[in-house]
Amino acid sequence: MPVRAVRRWWSEVGPYFMGPYRDVVIGFGVMTLLYYRISYGGKLKEPSH
Repeated sequence: MPVRAVRRWWSEVGPYFMGPYRDVVIGFGVMTLLYYRISYGGKLKEPSH
């Protein structure tokens, strides 16, 4: 059932991601990656025991 819901959702919003908003989605992904790299140095903090 979740797969069907995802397919239905993608059929509705997919054209927006593949159309004019594609560059926005790609830019958001790149900025998120850069923020992660700057904030955490590319590594997750070790859990303290």
